[in-house]
Amino acid sequence: MTGTWANMTASELGREIGKGRQAFVVCPLVDESEKVDLPSAEEMYVKLGSEIFPDLRIALIHGKMLPREKDSVMVAFRNHEHDILVATAVIEVGIDVPNATTMMIEGAERFWPCTTAPVSWPGWPWHSPELLYPDQR
Repeated sequence: MTGTWANMTASELGREIGKGRQAFVVCPLVDESEKVDLPSAEEMYVKLGSEIFPDLRIALIHGKMLPREKDSVMVAFRNHEHDILVATAVIEVGIDVPNATTMMIEGAERFWPCTTAPVSWPGWPWHSPELLYPDQR
């Protein structure tokens, strides 16, 4: 997240969280890649927690975690112990966090549902979420 778009995105996330809501930040990669110029979930987790939202409770979940670790993070997020969940596509199915009203997707073109029919994404439990696609200006 850099530049004017990043400021607007951070502002939108902050606004929703200020209302007591939660947000997802979805990244296509777990780790940094030399082949793809997109932020990884781990990079985004560090940046959000240290630079952008140091006062918020931010969690990380991705496919390289053990199942019990992923379950623990999801239960904590659902129980509103975290404000923002930085994730990879591991969250795509079976998640139910009605308080999470915003989803920011980095590298949205890499996620099929986001470019064709985001609201029909399997596992989408919200009635009217806001979608933020930072890389599709």
